[in-house]
Amino acid sequence: MRQVRDLTGKKFDAWTVIGRSNRTSLHNGVYWDCLCECGHERAVTSASLTNGRSTSCGCKRGTHRQTIGGKSSKAYFTWTAIKQRCCNPKNKFYPRYGGRGITICDRWLGPEGFENFLKDMGVPEPGMSIDRTDNNQGYNPENCRWATRKEQQRNRSVTVKLSIGGREFSLAAVAEVVGLERTTLSKRIENGWSVKLTLEKD
Repeated sequence: MRQVRDLTGKKFDAWTVIGRSNRTSLHNGVYWDCLCECGHERAVTSASLTNGRSTSCGCKRGTHRQTIGGKSSKAYFTWTAIKQRCCNPKNKFYPRYGGRGITICDRWLGPEGFENFLKDMGVPEPGMSIDRTDNNQGYNPENCRWATRKEQQRNRSVTVKLSIGGREFSLAAVAEVVGLERTTLSKRIENGWSVKLTLEKD
């Protein structure tokens, strides 16, 4: 029996493949659940995706780009991706998000969800993506921002934090300010040094 190529996560023009569909056909082969850039979902065959016969759900592709001077496609795709990983149990990222209680606020759902998301978040600059300030809380205006990869790395739940003046800072951020290596700070903390001694240069 011929092995089926897994298309999950791949992009075909306006389509992004969510996962294999339950729909079957003896004549048309394997179907995949796909998400269009406009937000609509549909089951599409492998052949239609790979040979370019199906490129979108049939919407006027690019409408959301045109709404704000050609800059909204990143924001719109981010919004649809958030909804998928928080609300769609079939999404491969759901266990890490919706499956562990990460939600998307009501304001960003429904017919006006994207417009509200755009009002709250604005248009991301090149190289930025959505970031939650508190990784244990959901997607809402108070907990989200557009951030660079470097900023997001500092905000990961596994990042070691240093408490200074009642505020927490990542070791990477502190290391840049005081001029010490991050590994040096980390070892000092592990050895039980006080904050004052940790920040002092030799």
